[in-house]
Amino acid sequence: MKSKVDLPEDKKFEKVRKTLELGIKFLDKGELDKAEKEFKDASKKFPNLTTPWIGLGNVYAAKNNPEEALKNYEHALKISGGQLSSPPFVGSGASGWTESSELYNNLGTLYFVQGDKVKAETYLKLAVKMDKDNLSAKKNLADCYFATGKYQQAISLYEQVLRKEPDANTLISLANCYFKLGVYESARLGYEKVLELEPDNKIAKENLNVVRKKIETK
Repeated sequence: MKSKVDLPEDKKFEKVRKTLELGIKFLDKGELDKAEKEFKDASKKFPNLTTPWIGLGNVYAAKNNPEEALKNYEHALKISGGQLSSPPFVGSGASGWTESSELYNNLGTLYFVQGDKVKAETYLKLAVKMDKDNLSAKKNLADCYFATGKYQQAISLYEQVLRKEPDANTLISLANCYFKLGVYESARLGYEKVLELEPDNKIAKENLNVVRKKIETK
């Protein structure tokens, strides 16, 4: 999870810009304690900027502390007004919208992990709406749909992701949707495609055996 610096070109922001860039550098290198220190420093000096709070959310997410991550992401949204017309980063333009999408994706993912699928779906839908090329958000929303039994919606999103980035895990998820819907032939084809990519994939092998038995007994 990364944060962009998108601040006005103004001298009074120069110092905090450097602090944020340093925080992002530490975050990208995995030096989480150092990144946390820089983002906290920036948030104290400019509490109405969303970027430091998002940075802190990213740090806590990387530290597997979802409670603190959510707290800081939600604070960033509060500062931004929580409106689609106002990206939660200072500045505007495409970068702001992209970053907003990633923030919502992070929020949705954290809520999903915590078991709040209603909030997870809400934020993940916003992430996809704001950036239709955010494949991570589409995959996460599809996972959320699958977990709540909305298999047709999940299939649509998994297929969109696979057209851009084919991978075994997403193929398994797609096949699982067909299995849940009782469309066993499509599920079989899906698991077989996984084994073409990864011949030793144990999950695909096990699921393929199960679906073959289902087909045989129909």
